[in-house]
Amino acid sequence: MSYQIFVTKDATQDVESAYEFYEEQQLDLGERFLDELHAAFEKIKNDNIEYQKYFGEIQKIKLEVFPYTIYFHKKKEELLIVVGAVLHSKESFQKLQKRYK
Repeated sequence: MSYQIFVTKDATQDVESAYEFYEEQQLDLGERFLDELHAAFEKIKNDNIEYQKYFGEIQKIKLEVFPYTIYFHKKKEELLIVVGAVLHSKESFQKLQKRYK
């Protein structure tokens, strides 16, 4: 049983910003960020485990190399994972709370 991933508009903007930042730092570093992000998405989709709950039903998984965390929730009856944010570890809890109101 594999879930589908849906990335919200806000999370897509998070990813685009991070990608652009890393590409400006070094050629192909943004691509490495995307590769790690997609590997984490695959892990979330295929693992039949609950990840650390951040607040409420929001779960999180940290990327291994880059200082980013994916925040998501599962809609089990729909086999859907909704990614609400992909934030740098220094970004504020308030920013995340606003997205999940």
